[in-house]
Amino acid sequence: MKYGSLVTLLSAAVLSVGILTPAFAQYHDPEYASGDRDYRGGGNYDNEAAQRWHRFLDQDENRDFARRFHGNPNIIHDPREMDQWSGVRELFSDHPDVRDYVFQKVRDYNQNTRPGEKWDRELAANPNFADRYRQNPGVIDSNLERDEPEIAEFLRTNPDVRPYLERNSRRDSRDYHDEDRY
Repeated sequence: MKYGSLVTLLSAAVLSVGILTPAFAQYHDPEYASGDRDYRGGGNYDNEAAQRWHRFLDQDENRDFARRFHGNPNIIHDPREMDQWSGVRELFSDHPDVRDYVFQKVRDYNQNTRPGEKWDRELAANPNFADRYRQNPGVIDSNLERDEPEIAEFLRTNPDVRPYLERNSRRDSRDYHDEDRY
C-alpha cells in the first residue's frame, strides 16, 4: 500500500510540474506583450509615431484621406494617389518614424487580413458603392476605372480580392440556380 501511495504522489508531482512548466517558461514583459509594437525600435518610438499618425488622420482636412486609407491602406504605395495627398507626403518626409510605422501597419494588413475582410472594409469606406454592389454584384465587372476609381484602385492594389469576389459570385449564382429548381 505504501508503494502505491508513493507512486501516486510521485505521478501527481510529475504531472503538476508538467502543467506548470509552460506557465513559468513564458517571458512576461509588457513592453513586448503588445502586438501593436514594432520591435526594431524603443518602446516610445512606435507609440509616438502611432499617436502622430492618428492625430493626422483625425484632423478635419484629412478626413477624406483617412476614410480612403481605412478602406484601402495600400493607397500609400500608389504614387498617383499620394500626389493627391500632399499632407501625407510631408508628414512622412518630416517624420520617418511615422512613415515606418504606417508601412509596417500596411504590411501587417496585407499579410494578415483575409480578402473578404479587405472587401468588407472597402465597402464600409464607400457606402454608396456598397449599396449598388449589394443590389448588383456585377457592377465590379463594369467600367470601374471611369465609374468608381476608388474601387478600381482598391482592386488593383489588393489583387487577392478579385478572385475572392469571383468565387463568391459563382457560389451566389449557383445558389440562385438551385433555388429555381425547387
